[in-house]
Amino acid sequence: MRVASAYARTSGRRSPTPLRLPLGGDGVDAVVAHLDARRTEIATWEKVARDTAFDA
Repeated sequence: MRVASAYARTSGRRSPTPLRLPLGGDGVDAVVAHLDARRTEIATWEKVARDTAFDA
């Protein structure tokens, strides 16, 4: 029933709901941990990635 309640609360909003809405504390924690890992990975390789840009 909690999932149905979350769905009902998001369906009537004017702002768009996210494509993927993690449900529950474990779901939110898993997504945040994944995003933190991707941010760290990008920061590690940022210079290499930016050095590939074309000159304007």
